[in-house]
Amino acid sequence: MSEHSMSYAMGVGFGVFIAIVILMIFKKLNLTKKPEYDERQLYEQGRANTIAYRFSLAGMGLVLFLYGFKDDIPFEIFPIAILAVVVLSVMIFATYCIFHDAYFTTEQMKPNKKWILLWVFIIVANLFSLIVNLQIGGLYYDGRVNTAALSALVILMLFATIFLATCIHRYSAGKKDGDDDDVIDDFAKSK
Repeated sequence: MSEHSMSYAMGVGFGVFIAIVILMIFKKLNLTKKPEYDERQLYEQGRANTIAYRFSLAGMGLVLFLYGFKDDIPFEIFPIAILAVVVLSVMIFATYCIFHDAYFTTEQMKPNKKWILLWVFIIVANLFSLIVNLQIGGLYYDGRVNTAALSALVILMLFATIFLATCIHRYSAGKKDGDDDDVIDDFAKSK
């Protein structure tokens, strides 16, 4: 078995393991309840959805336009570019909702420790995947684009953005309220 196919098999196995762990965490969090958002939150989510949708349409159009006129772009870049547009749209939606207090339900206005740990776990797993794939051959491997490394980088950026936006929003909300306590420590200790 070659080094590349062995890495691929390890990556698939690790991905399946991560998916099982994430499903177990979701089951533990008991996410089967229907979330309850107030009217303001639903309005803000609608605005965020509109902005993200418009960005995804423009981004997909740009990707298709550039790919249609450039013959020297490798085919491996095309799915990564589409993934990047989708992930950027999700980033826009999540960041807008976080900063307008519409990301979490009315019952959990503060994200609990389980959510934070889940985000950190996903960030670390994608960072590990990125490092392993970059060690194989960088962004180009045997003259081809390393799509596994680029995919891991895009997903890593998504969850890092959500995590950082939540921390920044919680910190700035604490400063507006006049709290002198360390808001990020309080945020990490929330249930």
